[in-house]
Order: sequence, then C-alpha cells, then structure tokens
Amino acid sequence: MIDGIFVFDCVIHLHDMSNENLNPHRSDSTHVRNMQVGMGEMLRPIHGGDLDYATRTSVEDMYRLVFEESPTDMAMAQVVPVFDWYPDFWAPVALQHAMAAAYPDKVLLRFTGMCTACAWKTLTWFGTVKDAIEAVPGVARVVTTKTRVSEQAEARFRALRS
Repeated sequence: MIDGIFVFDCVIHLHDMSNENLNPHRSDSTHVRNMQVGMGEMLRPIHGGDLDYATRTSVEDMYRLVFEESPTDMAMAQVVPVFDWYPDFWAPVALQHAMAAAYPDKVLLRFTGMCTACAWKTLTWFGTVKDAIEAVPGVARVVTTKTRVSEQAEARFRALRS
C-alpha cells in the first residue's frame, strides 16, 4: 500500500531465459537472450532488484521482488507465448501457475499477452497456448472468452495438427 491506496501490479512475468529453455534449433536463440538480458541490465537502475535475467525466475525471488521489496498488495502473473527462441515460452504457463498457486491470495493468473489484437491470435491460442495450459497438472478445463471460434472449427484445427 502507498498512503492507504491498494497497489495492484497488473503484469508480472516469471521468465525462463535459462540455457535449458533456449531453442537448440535456432542459431539466434543465445543472441536474442543476450539482447534481452542486456536490456534488463540497462533498466536495472530504474527498477532495482538483483535477479539474474539469464536464468529461470523462481517463485520465491519474484515474491521477494514484488511483495517484499515493493509496496504491491496484489499482482497478475501473465504468460508470454514467445516460443521462437524459448520452447517452453519466455514466461512459461507452468511458472506463472506456480506463482499463483503459491500465493493465491496475492497473485492471479491470466493469459492475454501480445495476442490481443493479433490476426493470428486464434492459431496461437489453439496451436500452443491452450495445450500448454492444459498440460499443467491440476488444470481440468481451459476456456477463452475473447477468441471467437466454434467447437467445430477447433476440431478442424486439431485434426490439421495430427
């Protein structure tokens, strides 16, 4: 809280830029990760923190950064489906879920990502994101409220993938 005002951080990302999550089939994966780490380092004087960007962010480190070193009362962990260089996504579903599961009174889980206005949103949702969310242990059902596609169209899409 800041002066009695509730603070909600609407976007936190537990990222995984570890060597284990780099796409071995892309020759530029390490270069892209190094550029992202460099940008994070340039911004460090603004936001502080001591996270090692070139690794997988732990739930404990993110909790410390967001709730102990900041005046945040509640946050939204958001998936980032960048899978070109990171096969398990840049901000993996399971990692965001782990944060929300560890602190259910403080952290919500949501996927909106950059796909909100993208023409490929439906393909991204049904081709990668939905499957990744369904693969998280304990998830029984996944629905989307803003991707217009019928059950028949989803079935056709899944048939194309098999």
